[in-house]
Amino acid sequence: MADILEQFKTILLYDQSRNLENGEVHNASVYTVSYYYPNASHPTVIRLKINCVFEIDNKGIFYPLSGWSEKWSSDGWVMLDESFDTKAKSPEEFRSEVIQISKSFLLGVPLEKIEIEKVDKVIETPPHVNEPRLRVVKFPSVDTEDE
Repeated sequence: MADILEQFKTILLYDQSRNLENGEVHNASVYTVSYYYPNASHPTVIRLKINCVFEIDNKGIFYPLSGWSEKWSSDGWVMLDESFDTKAKSPEEFRSEVIQISKSFLLGVPLEKIEIEKVDKVIETPPHVNEPRLRVVKFPSVDTEDE
């Protein structure tokens, strides 16, 4: 089983984030994934999209809301699985957990036998639309000394 797990390779193609109307952030990361089925001589290669919806409050506390994976097919994106019970503390951990679930699903390996991979790529979150745009205005100094 170790061979199957070691031969599961992912390459991040691109990453997108956007704010939803209610202040939540939707992040979508698209990967090329290659893996081998038992006794296969060539890898299976797919496009995998990892979707994570979350909130980060004003204090910077992360709240995961929904995570799911999709596989590209001739019919478009087809949903593989969802993440319901997450203990993620950051957007990156959340994405890693959804990848772990996808790996379990695709390889047919129990989830507890798959290690969560450390993700180096930080998820950039767009600024909240409702945050005020502040700027500093400087006024020229005025001398008040009497001449």
